[in-house]
Amino acid sequence: MVTPIYLLYLVVAVSGVAFEKEVVPSCGPEEDLCEFHWTIDYKETMVYFKRDSHVGEPVVLVNETLYKRTSCNTLEPISDEELQNVTTADGRYKSVYAINQQVPGPPVVVYQGQQVVVHVHNKLLSDGVTIHWHGLTQKGTPWMDGTGSISQCPIDPHSTFVYRFMADDVGTSWYHAHHGMMRNDGLAGPLIVLPRDNVRADNATATVDKQYILFVQDWFYMSGQDIYSYFSAYLNPYFNGLDKEGCTKPGNGQNGEIIGDIPFESAIINGKGRYNESIGGLPYESFTVKTGGVYQFRIINAAMVYAFRVSVDQHPLTVISTDGNDVTEFEAESVVVHSGERFDVIIRADQRPGSYWIRTETLDTPLKGETSSPSSGLAVLQYQDADPVLPQSQKAVCEKNSPCKVVNCLFLYSSKYNIQCTSVADLRATPEGQTINPVPTVTSTERFQELFLNFVYARSRTPISAAVNNKGFVRPSVPLQTYPVGDGVFTECPEHCDKYCTCTHVIKLGMGNTVQLVLLNMNDSPYGLTHPIHIHGHHAHIIKVVYPEYDQQNGKILERSQDIRCDTPNCNNATWSNSSWQFGNVPGVNLDNPPQKDTVSIPRQGYVVMRMTADNPGYWFLHCHIEVHQTAGMTLVLQDGEITDMPALPVGFPTCGDYRPATETKLTDNTSLSTRLGSRPSVSASDNDGSACVTSNKADKISAVDQRTSYILLICILAVTNVASLIVACVGKRRRTKISFVLKAPSYRRPIEINDKPEPEVFFSKNDELCSSKEKLLLT
Repeated sequence: MVTPIYLLYLVVAVSGVAFEKEVVPSCGPEEDLCEFHWTIDYKETMVYFKRDSHVGEPVVLVNETLYKRTSCNTLEPISDEELQNVTTADGRYKSVYAINQQVPGPPVVVYQGQQVVVHVHNKLLSDGVTIHWHGLTQKGTPWMDGTGSISQCPIDPHSTFVYRFMADDVGTSWYHAHHGMMRNDGLAGPLIVLPRDNVRADNATATVDKQYILFVQDWFYMSGQDIYSYFSAYLNPYFNGLDKEGCTKPGNGQNGEIIGDIPFESAIINGKGRYNESIGGLPYESFTVKTGGVYQFRIINAAMVYAFRVSVDQHPLTVISTDGNDVTEFEAESVVVHSGERFDVIIRADQRPGSYWIRTETLDTPLKGETSSPSSGLAVLQYQDADPVLPQSQKAVCEKNSPCKVVNCLFLYSSKYNIQCTSVADLRATPEGQTINPVPTVTSTERFQELFLNFVYARSRTPISAAVNNKGFVRPSVPLQTYPVGDGVFTECPEHCDKYCTCTHVIKLGMGNTVQLVLLNMNDSPYGLTHPIHIHGHHAHIIKVVYPEYDQQNGKILERSQDIRCDTPNCNNATWSNSSWQFGNVPGVNLDNPPQKDTVSIPRQGYVVMRMTADNPGYWFLHCHIEVHQTAGMTLVLQDGEITDMPALPVGFPTCGDYRPATETKLTDNTSLSTRLGSRPSVSASDNDGSACVTSNKADKISAVDQRTSYILLICILAVTNVASLIVACVGKRRRTKISFVLKAPSYRRPIEINDKPEPEVFFSKNDELCSSKEKLLLT
C-alpha cells in the first residue's frame, strides 16, 4: 500500500522546480477543498535561474557535458541540484509558456469529492488563455470546462480567473490550454483524482508500491502559432526551412499511410528528452524501482500530433485503466496512446537488477534491419540496487510463434510484423464499473439519437480544410455557455454541405436521450490519417471499433469499411449500408461490459461506435485532438438539453464578444468635453445635396444625424448674426453719407471704420477642401 505524502503548493513565485513524477496528493483526504495558485508566464528552455532570481544563465552542451554560461566567455559545470531548476526539454533553446515556471505544469492530485479551486493569473504580454480539465465531466459547472469561446472568454493578460469545480471523476486525467495552440508550448500537466479509500475497483492498484506519472508529448522547435501559420498558408512542405532545398515529407506508418502531417522532431517525457539520440549529456527521465516491487504508471499523451507506442524492455505491461475508467487486467507487450488518451498500466520489477529502456515510439516504419521506430522518446526504468547507467537493453522481438500483443492499435499490421492487435472495444470494464455506469439502452425510437460524424480533411479544398461532415467549425464571437442572445453570435450551418462550408456547427441532444455516435474517418483524400476524437462533458461506452480491409502482405488499405453508405466522396451524410442496423440494432456491439473513454482513435477508413446518455446540460466540444486539426475546424459542439435545463451562470461571470456602436447615440452633457480639451473632429462625406459639410468626432461617438443638426443650427446662427451686422453697417454708412451731403462740410467727414472695408472678408471652415462654396461665411 502506498503511504500518503502530501505536497503543499506555496502561493509564491518560484523560479521553477523539478517535475514531480511520483503521484503525491496535493491535499489530505480529510480536506473538503484543495486550492492552487498559478501564474502563467514565459520561460526559456535550457536556461538556469537561481532561486528567487530573474537573471538567467544559458546551459550549454560541450562534449556531452552540461555547463552554465556565467558570462560571455565563462562556462562553469552545472550541478545536479542546479539542473533540477532547468527545463531541458529536448536540449534546444525555445521560448515556452510555463505555469509557476514549470514545464510540464505542476501535477494536480486531489481526492474524489474534493472541491478544486485554481487561481490562474495570466502574466503574458498579449495572449489570452483558458485551462481545460481534460477528463472531468464538469457536471453542474459547464462554464468551468475551460474551452475558449465555448465555455468562457479567454483570460486577458494581467487578469486572474478562478476555476472552481468538484473532482467527481476518479482516475488519470490532465489539464491543458484550450485557446489557440498554446498547449503545445508548455501549458499542460497531469490531473489525477484519487479514490477516498485509496482502493480502486481493480485489485492490482491496491497493492502497488508506488505510482508514477509518465507525461509524454511530441516537441517542436517551431512555436505552435508558427506551425498553424504555416498550415494556413500551405507552407507545411517547407517545415525544414523556407529557403531550404527540397520539400518536407510526412512520415509513412507501418500501414503505408501517413502518421503525422508535421515532421517528427523529438519526444519528451516529463519535460526531458533529446532532439538527437546520438548526442549524449542531456538527461533522461528515470523511474526507480525495487526488485519484486509492483508499480502503477499513469501514461498521458499530451502530443500535438503523434501517437506513441509505449513499452518497457523485458517488462510486459498490464493495462488496468483507460481515460480514468477501470478495465479488467489485460497483459500486453505495448499500448498505443494517441493525443489526449491515458492508460494506466502495472509494471512488475521481476527482472535482473539493472536499467531498462522505456520506449515511446511513433508508428513510423522501422529502418531496414531494425525493430524500433526511428522516431521515439526514451526514459529509464532503474532498479534501485543497480548502478545508474544508461541501459543496454533491447526491445522485445515479435515472432510468428510468439506475436507481440498491442493494445489500442490504430491500424492492423501486416503479417511481417507479427503483432496481435487488441482494440479498445475488446477491453472489458470491471464489474464494479459496469454496475455504476451501465450501457444505456434503446427504450424507444423517440428517445434515441444516432449521429454519423465524419472527421476528415475536406476533399474539395487544399491544403488542409479540416471538417466534420464537410463543415469547418467557426468559433462563436460570444461563448455559448454564457447564453448569448441576438443575431451575429455565430454562423448558422446549412443542413447539408455538399461542398466545404464553414459555420458554428452545433448539434442539439434531447435531455435524457440515449445517444449513439458513429465516428467515421472516410474519404478519398491523400492527407488522411487516424484521428483521436475527444468529447467534453462525457465518458462514452466504446461498443465497437471497425477497421478497413488491409493487404496482409504490405499492410495497405484495400477498401474502406462497407458497413457505411456514403453519398459523397467526403461521406457527408452517412448511413448504415444495411437499414436493419438502424435504431441501435448494430450487430457485433458489446452492450454488456464495454470500456468507457472520453478520447478514442478512429482508424483510417474505419469507424467507432460509442454510446452515452445526454444527461449533462451544457455546451460540449467534440473535436479531433490533433491540435492543428482542431484549430483548423475539425470540431463541433454538442448541446445537451435546452438552455432552461442548464445551470444558471454564476453572478459576475465574465462575458465578451463583438462590439458595434448603436446607429444612433444620444449626446450627453459631457459629449463635447473631449472636443473642448483639444480632440480634433474628422471629416466625413457631405450630404447628397451638398448643402452641408458634415464632421464626425469619433472620440465622442457622435452620430451623423445629431452632428449634422448641430452644425446646421450653428451655420444658421452665424448667418443671422452676419446679416444683422450687414444691416447695421449699411444703415450706418447711409446715415453718414446723408449727414455729409446736408452739411456739405468735408472737414466734418468721419474716417472709414473697420466695417466699411471695400471687399468683404471670407471665413472658411478648416476642412474647406471638402466643402462647397455655400459653406463660406461672409463677414463684412
